[in-house]
Amino acid sequence: HHQNFIGTYMGAAGHPYARRMVEESDCLLMLGAWLTDTETGRFTSAIPRHTLIQVLANDVLVSRHRYDRVGLADVLGALLECEDLKPSSFRNEYVPELRPPGTPSLLAAVFSDLSRLDGRRYVFTTDTGDCLFGSVALNAETILNPGYYASMGFGVPAALGAALALPGCRPIALVGDGGFQMTGMELGTLVRYGLNAVVIVLNNGGYGSLEALGAAPEFCRIHDWDYVGMAEAMGAAGVRVRTADEFRTALHQACDESGVVLIEVVLEPGDISPTLQRLGRIAESQAPGLPQG
Repeated sequence: HHQNFIGTYMGAAGHPYARRMVEESDCLLMLGAWLTDTETGRFTSAIPRHTLIQVLANDVLVSRHRYDRVGLADVLGALLECEDLKPSSFRNEYVPELRPPGTPSLLAAVFSDLSRLDGRRYVFTTDTGDCLFGSVALNAETILNPGYYASMGFGVPAALGAALALPGCRPIALVGDGGFQMTGMELGTLVRYGLNAVVIVLNNGGYGSLEALGAAPEFCRIHDWDYVGMAEAMGAAGVRVRTADEFRTALHQACDESGVVLIEVVLEPGDISPTLQRLGRIAESQAPGLPQG
């Protein structure tokens, strides 16, 4: 990560240090970000309005005032021309979140190994759900995700677009089994055009994020597909892993070879990211006592 990275702010769902730094800052300059339910952790943010300068594409919001016809490009250009910037004395105290000893998480191992890759060589695309929530602390230069609409099925098609737009980077797509069942057929398009993508299917047997947010379990189970067999049928390589060591080996092999590779990661139920755990607690606190579903 950059030396000034403090975690991803998502209200009460984000990293605690990021939340404290953002909400207690004297002046917060927000460049191109929308305050949606995802960015604010289901609207649990507590950013004082009088400290916020929100710069959008075509206007700027300062406290309760709106300035039209002044946008992101104008503000960034002016900032780059500033010559009297003072050196920062900021001391970063960010510490990545780690699972306690004795509670192994294959999902945590997946994101840990991905963070060790050279971020300049890869572009990450993620589906919604824990593919997105788990990637908020990923050590990478470029991550593309559907954080605004949070619509499923983004991950694999986005890898296709990323491969065409950024030919110098290899795309790594993170998608759940639910999202893959919506748009995973684009794996065949990746093979057709010789785009060397790595597709990682996080298979928890259903819509795990919806279940963590309170949906009834019987509505979150989906039919299990042979994802490795499907990849091979479409001309890609495929491998199924169930342990951290198996994933590490499969990832290194996929990165060392060319071609389209699918890695199916079989997760245990309840193996979710710290961010999704916090979102689940927020959802329960916002609707206590309501029946699931």
